[in-house]
Amino acid sequence: MINYADREQELTKLKTEFNHNHNAIFVMAGKAFGITSFLKDKAQIYIGNQGFLSFYVNSASIQNLSENLLSTIIKDPELYATLQKCMDTSYGKKEWHNIMQDVPYIGNTLSTILTSKSSLPLYSGNYASAVEEVLTVFFSMLSRPTVIMIDHAQSLFEDDYSLIIDLITYNHTIFIFAITEQNDSYRKLKNLIFQKSISSSEIFFGEPHKDLVIELGKLFDYSISSKEANQLLISTESNIHKIIEHFSNPNKSYRLNAVEKSIVAILDILGYPIEKSELFSIIKLCNIYAKNYTQAFDEALQKLQATSIISEKSTSFELNSKSHPEVAEVINSYAQKILYKSAVLKYYKSRGTDFAYSVSTLTLLTSIAYELEDETCETFARQLIKYHLKNGSMIKREIIERAQLKSDSVNDCIVGSIIAANRKKYEDAIEWIAKIDVNANNYIKSYYGILLNRVRRHSEAEIILTSVIDNTMDKELGVIVSSYLVSNYVHQEKLNEAQNAFHNARIKYTGTRNLGYLIRNAVSAFEEDRDDLYQSALESFLNANDMFGYYSTLNNQGYHLLNTNPEKGMDLLSKALDNLKLFGENLTQIARNDLGLGHLFMGNYEEAISCFSVVMANESPNMVQLFAKINFACSQLLIGKKEFALKIMNEISPFIEHYPLDRVRQKYYINRLFIEYYANKNVSEDLIQKAKQYPDRYHPERTEAAISFYMRNKKTKNRKIDSTWKNLYSPCGLAYWVLNPLKIFPEGFIDQIIPV
Repeated sequence: MINYADREQELTKLKTEFNHNHNAIFVMAGKAFGITSFLKDKAQIYIGNQGFLSFYVNSASIQNLSENLLSTIIKDPELYATLQKCMDTSYGKKEWHNIMQDVPYIGNTLSTILTSKSSLPLYSGNYASAVEEVLTVFFSMLSRPTVIMIDHAQSLFEDDYSLIIDLITYNHTIFIFAITEQNDSYRKLKNLIFQKSISSSEIFFGEPHKDLVIELGKLFDYSISSKEANQLLISTESNIHKIIEHFSNPNKSYRLNAVEKSIVAILDILGYPIEKSELFSIIKLCNIYAKNYTQAFDEALQKLQATSIISEKSTSFELNSKSHPEVAEVINSYAQKILYKSAVLKYYKSRGTDFAYSVSTLTLLTSIAYELEDETCETFARQLIKYHLKNGSMIKREIIERAQLKSDSVNDCIVGSIIAANRKKYEDAIEWIAKIDVNANNYIKSYYGILLNRVRRHSEAEIILTSVIDNTMDKELGVIVSSYLVSNYVHQEKLNEAQNAFHNARIKYTGTRNLGYLIRNAVSAFEEDRDDLYQSALESFLNANDMFGYYSTLNNQGYHLLNTNPEKGMDLLSKALDNLKLFGENLTQIARNDLGLGHLFMGNYEEAISCFSVVMANESPNMVQLFAKINFACSQLLIGKKEFALKIMNEISPFIEHYPLDRVRQKYYINRLFIEYYANKNVSEDLIQKAKQYPDRYHPERTEAAISFYMRNKKTKNRKIDSTWKNLYSPCGLAYWVLNPLKIFPEGFIDQIIPV
C-alpha cells in the first residue's frame, strides 16, 4: 500500500524507459501533482542504485541551468575537488586577476568558486560560453555516468539548450525533464531534441486519483471512503500538497453542523471577505433551526477558525480551505448552493438595488439573479455597466445581455452606443445612436460626428464636427471635437487643412484640460519632426492627470524615435505598453504593433513576430489588424519563410482596394513589392503601377526610390536580403489618436442616463 501511495506504477514506467537507453525522458505531469517528491525521493534513489550520479535541478528558480549545476557542485566537497582538478589539469594554473580577461561570458556563480591557484580556461569558441565549456569538461572527468533531473523543465532558458545538447553529445548524460506545463518553451525543447536525433521517450505522471488518496490517508492512519476521497480531490483541485495538508490536520475528523455548513457555503459563494454582522444577517435568512442564533453563530465561527477552514482578517471572514470532505460536499451540492444563493440575494435586495455596491458584489449579484431568474438581474447588470463605463474597463458580453437595453429608450440607446464604441464596434454604435435625435444637443451631435469619423465617413463627419466647433460655448467639448477634426483631415491626406485646424484650435482652447489630445493628434499632420509637440502634449496630460493620454502620446513619440534614437524609442514603447494594459487589452493593439516594429529593426525577429501575432488576433479587418499582418508578413520574409509571407499578403488582398483609407494602400502595395522581389517572383507591372498610384503621404520620395530599385533589378536572379532591406521596407506604424467617448459628455452624464 505504501509503495502504491509513493507512485510505484510511475516509477516502473520510468525504469522501463531508463533501461531503453534514452538520453532524454520527458515526464509529463501537472502543477502540484507530486512530481518534485517523486524525483527526489523515488527516482533519485533508483538512479543511484543503478550506479549513476544524479543531479536535481529546479528550473523554476531564477538561475539558468549552468548556475544551477555549479551551485550543486560547489556544495559537494568531492564534486568541488573535481572541479578544481578540472581547472588545474585541463587549463593550467593562473592568477585570479587574469580570470575576467580570459572569459568573455563569465557567470556570477563561476567567478566566485575558484581559489587563487586555479582559473577558468581560455575560451575556445567551440561552445556557447566558457561556463558551458567548463561544465562539459567537468562531466567528462567524473568516474560515474550522470543523470540530470530537471524539475519544471518548461521554465528552462533557451540559452540552456546548447549545454543540454553538449552534455548529451560529448558526455552521454541522461536528462529527465519533468514538464508541469505544456507551454511554448517545452515545445521548443522537445522539437530541438527531435531535430538533433537524440533518443527520447515520454511517460505520463497522472494527477492524484481516488485510490492514491485512500492510500495516502492510510499513511497518516486515517481511513477515508471512496466518496470522501473524490470530494477531497474536487475541493483541493487534485493538489497533492493540499491533500497531504488535509491528512496532517489533527482536526480532519471534525464534522460540520448546519450553521457551520451555511457559513462555509456562503463564504464560498461570495468569494471575498465579509463583515461578521453581514454574514450573520445572511445566515438568519437560511432558515436553519437553532435555539439561539447568536450563540450558534459565534460557536460555529470559533470551531471553523480552530480547524483553519475559515480565517478572520480585520473584522471580516473568508473561506480559508476547501480540503475538508464535508466542505467539499457542501460547496459542490447544487441544491444546497441554490438555497444559500437565494439567501445572499435576499439579503442584498433588502438593502436596496441603488446601494453603492463594490464591483465584485455587483458581479456576484448579477450572476445569482440571472441564475435564479430574479427580476433584479437587469438592475444589477445596469449598475455594473455604469461602474465599468466610469472606470473605462471592458464589459463582458453576458453583462450587456443581462442589462436588457431597450431600443425605444433614449438613455438605453446612448448607453448601448457607448458600449459598442468602447468595444470598437463603431457600426453598431452608429446603429444605436441613430435611433434617437442626433441633433438633440451638441454633446450627442459631437458624439455622432466622431462615430462617423471612426467609420471613415469623412465628409459627413467634417460637416458635423465643424458645426459643433462653430456653435458650442463649451471649450472642453470644443477642444476634443477639434482633435477629431484634425485627425479627420489627416485620414483624408489633407495635411494643410489639418495644420490650419490645429493652429486655430490651439489658440482658441489654450488652458483647457483636454488640450493634450489636440496636440497629440496634430503631430500626424506634420511631415517634419515635432518633438516640441510631443513634449507639450505630455505636459498637458500630466497637468490634467490623464494617464491614458500621457502613455498613448509616449507610445507615439517612442515610435517616432525609432529612426533617430532606437534605444530610447524602445524604452518609451515598452513603458507605454506596460501602462496602457491598465486601460484594457483592447487599447494595447497599437502599442504592440509599434513595439513589434522596434524589435524588427533591432533584429529581434521572434519578439517582433510575437507582438504582431497578438494584434492579428483582432476579429475584424480594421486598419490596426491589416498593418500588423503586413508587418508580420515582412517579418516572415526576413526569417526565410518567403512563401508564407506571400500567403499572408494574399489573404488580406481582398480588403485592401476597397478600404476607406488610402494609407492602407500606401503601405500594402510597396510592401507587397518588397516581399515578392525577395521571394524571387517576377516584378509585376500592375503592382508597380499600384505602388506609384499610392506613394507614402509623408515620404513619397522613398516610395519612388524603392520602385526604381525594383525596376532596375527586376531581372536579378537568386535575390538575397542584405542590410539594405530597411531602405525598401515601409514599416506600418500606428499612432494613438482616439480617446474615451465619455470625455465629450458633461460630468455626471452616466449617472443621468443610468439613474439606478
